[in-house]
Amino acid sequence: MKRFMTGFSEFFGLHFKPKLVWAILLGAIPIVLLCWSYASESAARKAHNKDDRVFPTVSEMYEQTRIYVSEPDIRTDTPLFWHDLKYSMKLLVMGLSISAITAFIFGILMGVFPWFRALNMPIVTVFSIIPALTILAILFCVFGIGDTAKVALIVIGTSFLMMRDTVAYIRGLPEEQMVKTLTLGRGSFAFVTRVVMPQVAPRFLEMLRLNYSPAWLFLIASEGLAADSGLAHRMYLAQRTNHMALVIPIVFAITMIAVAMNYGTLFLNKKCFKYFWLGGK
Repeated sequence: MKRFMTGFSEFFGLHFKPKLVWAILLGAIPIVLLCWSYASESAARKAHNKDDRVFPTVSEMYEQTRIYVSEPDIRTDTPLFWHDLKYSMKLLVMGLSISAITAFIFGILMGVFPWFRALNMPIVTVFSIIPALTILAILFCVFGIGDTAKVALIVIGTSFLMMRDTVAYIRGLPEEQMVKTLTLGRGSFAFVTRVVMPQVAPRFLEMLRLNYSPAWLFLIASEGLAADSGLAHRMYLAQRTNHMALVIPIVFAITMIAVAMNYGTLFLNKKCFKYFWLGGK
């Protein structure tokens, strides 16, 4: 009994690091419980009402997914899923690309040069505090209900926060790095490119990775309000008729794309900036 209690306390202790098998098993428990709960609720509702659409069975979701993915649309002569996926990913990639490039350049300039920080930091702070969804109506009025407003929402909602984080990270770097660089005869350009950027780049990719979820949120909100294509647009159309057999697969597809983006960026970061991950960061 004493040995059991010792092992029990070690398992839930601060220093216990589960092996890969234990990590997989522990991570699978919530997923299994969630699937079991859904299956039980779906079976109960179907037993009460066989036409229930709120908790569809797996076979119903599979059939709707098959139609959505494989059967061509009359207008485009291509399956709706691939048309919607192309449209949504185009907006997301455009928005995140503009946001990342802008935040990286302006963040480094504001972090390194005090005059540039004094000039831009107040407006950056204001825009980073404003909830981006509150200005969606303004963007629709200014840019119309086309793609420009949707891309602008993603840019505004993600870039200013990344700028502030980049500035805070640069200002936290040891001042001795700048002093040594200038003492060795190097100028500001060398300090930025040889000292600051190698330290900021991996950190910035982590910031970008954390902003994928807000970017998806802004895309889904804008497509739900004004769009004729896109994964979120299709999801909202199905939701209006409680057609959950299509809503759930679309949510799952968006989740899998987001997961792939997340781990793809993490892999790229670890591959390109191995020095940043030394020491188990």
